Amino acid sequence: MDFQSILGIAAIILIVFLLFLDRKNLEIKGPLILRRTKRFNKFVETLSLKYSKIFNFLGLISIFFAIGAFAFFIYFSIKELIKPSLPSNQAPIQLVLPALPGICDSGFVFCVPPIYWLLIIPIVAVSHELMHAALSLSNRIKIKSMGYAFLLVLPAFFVEIDEKKLKKADKITKLKIYAAGSFGNFLVAAISILIVFSLQNLFYPSGIIFDVINNTPAYYANLSGIIIKINDIPIRTLEDLRNVSKEFRPNQTIIVETTEGIYKITLSENATMGIIVRGVELKGKNELIEKNKEIIFSIRDFFLWLFIISLGVGLFNLLPIKFLDGGLFFEELLKDIKGGKAIYTLLSVFTISLIILLILKPIINF
Repeated sequence: MDFQSILGIAAIILIVFLLFLDRKNLEIKGPLILRRTKRFNKFVETLSLKYSKIFNFLGLISIFFAIGAFAFFIYFSIKELIKPSLPSNQAPIQLVLPALPGICDSGFVFCVPPIYWLLIIPIVAVSHELMHAALSLSNRIKIKSMGYAFLLVLPAFFVEIDEKKLKKADKITKLKIYAAGSFGNFLVAAISILIVFSLQNLFYPSGIIFDVINNTPAYYANLSGIIIKINDIPIRTLEDLRNVSKEFRPNQTIIVETTEGIYKITLSENATMGIIVRGVELKGKNELIEKNKEIIFSIRDFFLWLFIISLGVGLFNLLPIKFLDGGLFFEELLKDIKGGKAIYTLLSVFTISLIILLILKPIINF
């Protein structure tokens, strides 16, 4: 078992222990554990009212994002369904779970390093629900309570909005509130990818990382290390490698310089060396960055996972399905037009059908 899996299991044990200590304040409903509180209501309300114009402006933008997200889902689904299945047999839509032993072999699970998963899920949930709360309070709709929940060991955060006042609100206000949660996820995703690019910019490409394919020219030449030159031409990026490879000819002899030495390789009849490119070696732009490269990469990877999961949760939650925010959004959007209820039902059935097809694609193999 790797170190991250051990950390993930340790974190779950810690969560169970903390829940035990707080057991008097917990509500248990079958597999669901709830912890309600009003401790932060006043703070969130003060902040929401103080910046109500900003939140309402973001709420208006979120309406367009909600419609755009559904359009993107349709485009993505059709594109994925018509293209050939991948040899990896991975479903285009997968369940996001921590990479614990025995659950990552299936093509239906998108595995995240456990420690990242345990840190990211609360961030995604809090950013989502706090945007719901901010838009509600900005429009004078009270929050009854907020808190956290666990479905078995799956963490969540929730906000209870005054449903009676919400029902009396006008259409635009409702649409802003329904769409705001996912927009909060999109904001987190945007900030995360900016951080990823900023951290990536601390490094420069310095060579090509590769694996050698058995019984190929590279294999027989014992090629190893990181490729830095081919025929005295510096190779730092994948584009450099592609440009040099265009000049390869069958049975040509080339000189490959790596961090391990200089190799003379006679290419195959297909003008290939026989390597699988794994990525680009990165070096820090100064000694301090290079010394702390592994720590910086871990931080970068965390924000990359945060970007992926925030974006995915935000998009999925805006789909026109009854138990999602997107269901409430599109139901409200369509209810006042002629045949709106029937259109919403068709959209919902169509969306669920697409999801089922995307999940089953590796099995059906179409």
